[in-house]
Amino acid sequence: MDYLAYVGFDGGAMSIYDGLMANIPMILSRDGYHIGLEEANLLVNSKKEFFVALDSILSRIKSKEIQLKERSIEVYVESLIAYWNGFFGYRSLTPINLDSKVFTNETFKKLTLRRVLSSAYRQFTKFSHK
Repeated sequence: MDYLAYVGFDGGAMSIYDGLMANIPMILSRDGYHIGLEEANLLVNSKKEFFVALDSILSRIKSKEIQLKERSIEVYVESLIAYWNGFFGYRSLTPINLDSKVFTNETFKKLTLRRVLSSAYRQFTKFSHK
C-alpha cells in the first residue's frame, strides 16, 4: 500500500492506527486526533486540498520515473557508445542528445601510429622494470 487516505471529518478512524503501526504515509482530514499527526502525513481541510495532495504525490512519482529513465541502462550504453565513437573519431552510430563537449572529437587527440608505438613502448618499459 502506497498511501492510506481517510478524508472523513468525523473525528477519525481506527485504520489510522493501523497506518501508523505499518509506517504507511497517510492523507488525513485535519480533524479530531489527526491534528497531531502532521509530521509524516498530509492533512487536508477540503476536497480541493485533497486533490492538491494527490497531485503532489503524482508529481513525485513522475519525477522518480523521469530520473530512473534518465539513468537507465539504455542511456548509459548510449553514452558509452558516443564516448568511444568520439575517442576513435567515428560519427555516432546512435542518436544521442548530449550537451557536453566530452563526447566530441575535439576532446581527444587523433590516433596515429606514432602515438600507438609510443604508448606501447611506455607500457613495455614500465613492465620490464618490475
